Amino acid sequence: MKTQAHTVTWVWLSLLLVTALSWWLAEHRGLGQWTVLCVMLIALVKGRLVFLHFMELKTAPRYLRRLYEGWIVGCVGMIAGFYWLA
Repeated sequence: MKTQAHTVTWVWLSLLLVTALSWWLAEHRGLGQWTVLCVMLIALVKGRLVFLHFMELKTAPRYLRRLYEGWIVGCVGMIAGFYWLA
């Protein structure tokens, strides 16, 4: 049976790996013009993982969880939109 500490450890390791991936993509422009969008999507996933596992929104009321998830989707969407319009 998985414990909370075990799950958080795997989430933390996943965050480290996707941080390294987004750093590599940003430095090497690995996907050409799609690099910024990909890095922003990785940031969205990372933010959601932090909200759910480290801020314990998994057990929060549904409206609060949706508020935070909507906020991060809105922020990432706005930044990506500004990038594509510029």
